[in-house]
Amino acid sequence: MLAKHLADTLSGSGIRVNVVAPGYFNTGRVHNRIEALMVDEGLDRDAAIERVANANPLGRIGTADELAELVGFIVSDRARYLNGTTIVIDGGSSRLAT
Repeated sequence: MLAKHLADTLSGSGIRVNVVAPGYFNTGRVHNRIEALMVDEGLDRDAAIERVANANPLGRIGTADELAELVGFIVSDRARYLNGTTIVIDGGSSRLAT
């Protein structure tokens, strides 16, 4: 909602506003989730990683490079017609929630 409002407000000035909504990526937050599974469910690291990865339709965790490539595109001139939208990059996980 805020991004759409900002996009509407700033579009005349050449400023584009978009939102990136990431799923699980190889970050500290995911590592914390893996650690919690290890402690709470007694899983070893590989089993905990597999559990997190298998919760995704692609069967894996996203990489920082994949996220960076998307953001690089969004801020580039190639995406100059993209404004006021949310781009979900989660390997398809969000479609499972509906």
